[in-house]
Amino acid sequence: MKTLRGMLVSAILLLAATNLIGSGPVGFYAVIEKVVFEPNEKAPERIQLWGAFAVVDGGVARPGATSKPLRGYLYFKLPTGSAQEQAATKAEWEDLKSVAGTGQAVGFGNWGFVGGVQDVYLA
Repeated sequence: MKTLRGMLVSAILLLAATNLIGSGPVGFYAVIEKVVFEPNEKAPERIQLWGAFAVVDGGVARPGATSKPLRGYLYFKLPTGSAQEQAATKAEWEDLKSVAGTGQAVGFGNWGFVGGVQDVYLA
């Protein structure tokens, strides 16, 4: 069952990658299963996105090249910029929450992602 689900998630992410490449320099493709706001949903400062992710790692040299799909979570914090920038970020977080658990693949972020991605096991 887990193998079938993994293959399905991989297929969805690959399909999303081919369909969304024209929309801009997306950094992540994801099937989000759960969203956790920290310290709480009313005044979030950080967010955990749990699910399956493919990171666009090709950059300008290989546009659209992605990592293998990985399960786990991504962790983000609010930018230290203006109130307007923070409000835009919170609105994007709400958009991601709205697709959590639906099985819908989404693209977000940009190629400017800096950090490591490791494969983890979700219980």
